Amino acid sequence: MKNTKMKEISVKKQIINKAILNRFIYCSLAVFIILAICFVIVWGGRPYREKLNEGDISMKNIYAPFDFSVKDGVDKETTAKLKQQAYQQVKDIYAIDKKASERIYGKLNNFFDKIIDLRKKELPNEENLAELLYKEFNLKLAFRQISMLLETERLEDLHKIGKDILQYVIEAGLIADSTIQELNNKDINSILVYKDNKLEEVGLKDILSEDIIGEFVRDKLIKHFPDDKVIRDAMFSLIIAVVEPNVRFDSDMTQQKKEEAESKVLPVYKRVFVKQNEQIVERGQRVNKKQIKLLSTIDQVQQGENGVEYILGIGAIVVLFALSLLLFIYIYHQSFFNINSLLLMGLLILFLLGVAKAIIVSPLSSYLIPLASVSMLIAILLNFHLAIFVTIFLSFITGLMVGNGLTIAIVFFIGSVFSLFMLRNIRSRVKILKATLIVSSVNFIAIVALGYFQNLDYETFFTQSLWGIGNGFLSGLLVMGLLPIFEYVFNITTDISLLELSDLNHPLLKEMILKAPGTYHHSLIVGNLSEAACEAIGANFLLARVASYFHDIGKIDKAEYFSENQIQSQSKHDKLTPDMSKLIIIKHVKKGIDLAKKFKLKQSIIDIIAQHHGTGLVFYFFKRALDEKMDEVEIDEEYYRYPGPKPQTREAAVVLLADSVEAASRALSGPTPSSIKSLVRKVINNKFIDGQLDECNLTLKELNKIAEVFIRILTGVFHSRIEYPEELNKEEL
Repeated sequence: MKNTKMKEISVKKQIINKAILNRFIYCSLAVFIILAICFVIVWGGRPYREKLNEGDISMKNIYAPFDFSVKDGVDKETTAKLKQQAYQQVKDIYAIDKKASERIYGKLNNFFDKIIDLRKKELPNEENLAELLYKEFNLKLAFRQISMLLETERLEDLHKIGKDILQYVIEAGLIADSTIQELNNKDINSILVYKDNKLEEVGLKDILSEDIIGEFVRDKLIKHFPDDKVIRDAMFSLIIAVVEPNVRFDSDMTQQKKEEAESKVLPVYKRVFVKQNEQIVERGQRVNKKQIKLLSTIDQVQQGENGVEYILGIGAIVVLFALSLLLFIYIYHQSFFNINSLLLMGLLILFLLGVAKAIIVSPLSSYLIPLASVSMLIAILLNFHLAIFVTIFLSFITGLMVGNGLTIAIVFFIGSVFSLFMLRNIRSRVKILKATLIVSSVNFIAIVALGYFQNLDYETFFTQSLWGIGNGFLSGLLVMGLLPIFEYVFNITTDISLLELSDLNHPLLKEMILKAPGTYHHSLIVGNLSEAACEAIGANFLLARVASYFHDIGKIDKAEYFSENQIQSQSKHDKLTPDMSKLIIIKHVKKGIDLAKKFKLKQSIIDIIAQHHGTGLVFYFFKRALDEKMDEVEIDEEYYRYPGPKPQTREAAVVLLADSVEAASRALSGPTPSSIKSLVRKVINNKFIDGQLDECNLTLKELNKIAEVFIRILTGVFHSRIEYPEELNKEEL
């Protein structure tokens, strides 16, 4: 038991380590491809044109490849207006007057010092005392309030509460009513207040003013003295008497900020605007200083002389595209989330960008860049939807490489998408030629249409459209040449190669018809069943049909041990033990894999050969072993199962079901539509219950469609015929 647990832990560790290794490989591969793409895009290389200096004679007409503008001296008038606007937009700045704040605290402290001093002296009458406080502090208090202050034991508390309220008022800032009125007259709703070493914009409704300070102070005092009106009124009168506005306009700081804003305004330059396809230099013309400046601007944009910013920008775009592509594959096409597919896509993208860069720096037109070739290769080798996704990115990025070439990006995208639609369900290489013609035609139409739209002269867009036609033929040639190479190097099974394998004259199939004719006939029927079922559920029916032809090639070696090839009534298994019979039956899967590898069949077909029995039970010999077993012998069911793996794809699962159904249908005596229907449902249900379909992504709805197809085809195969009367002899007439 302990050893079993240790083994399980060891297996789990191996799985975790393998997953970590795979992630590291994926990340390393992605980083390498992204860096390589960025390098190709920003790699130095000047778009082709003669190296012209001022005064040289141009040997060709030079046109602007995109819209751009260049500086042409400072626009003093516009710059002055902008500076003035910036100066005027700075709001007046107000600041907390520290001296006013100190005076407020000083008045409060003096008052309480006076009260303490009065306590030590003989008190005058109430009128003289009230008059004394009014003259000294401008404070009108009733005699009972004065008496309370002189006699209270809470004098220190009152002093502290007063300080706290004043501190809040001082920190918040108190503004004069006259200032508020002046700001309202100017329709100013907020001001900038400098406090705590920073500027803060404060709305006039949110700042304390003399008009609302009384209400604010009264609310604070009620919280401290909710039940003592005498103290509350006395403290209110005291605070209102000592407080004064401490927020005042700061002219020096306002002027400083206005000057800073004015100085930040950059000079505005006059600009010369150049439209795409506008002629910059005429053939035979002497080049002037202004034209050199325009040509230099084009070079700077096209070769990316913006330095680090340009590289970072391109890198960010490529990284975002790579992440979006990986997410797209991971969510919608997980079967392509492997090193083989990702490396293939990366190499194709690098190939296209390398060719694009070579064409851009050559005297050839950028319309010759064969973007459609990569789109077609990805569609044929991998997936139609991935091809569209990559086409969008490549159209965009090649446009950037050419130099804001939106026109070129549009032409490339339209031509490539049309070619992709032509390659859906490709069954022969002739379709590639048709796609080539489509790309050439669409490129021609798109370039001419955009030429009319941009008001180009006839000669210009006609010449460009010819390059577009050449683009289509170059793309087709590249696809024809590179497709077999990529198929071989990456061991990819395309529909074209499947069609070639579907030829029944294949050496393995010819050997099968000679040595195992029953298996050959069985394979043909399984192929028909699998093809129809896969077509019904939207799976790769061509792969299923071809794989069905080869799924039992392992039976060729010992064909006589399989029931469909036995001519004699006596089975060779009658003289063998169940164990030995089981080994012979199960071994045909491994034999089939070895033969498939020997004859260099595609990996997708080898996988289906390995999975077409899953981990199913060899029921006949398992039951025989149970019947023959001795009492003390325990029969292990797992020993009588195929090694697997279970079907990993829908196509492999369909072949497994078709194989099982076809084999079971041979045992029917007097098959009828109802018995065939019952048999098909029973076989599929048993495979489902046995867990053979757990690792493929077939749904119950698809299983139902598969069953209906099997029932329809088998009913046709076993259809009944009418009994024809025998021909009568002439003597019987």
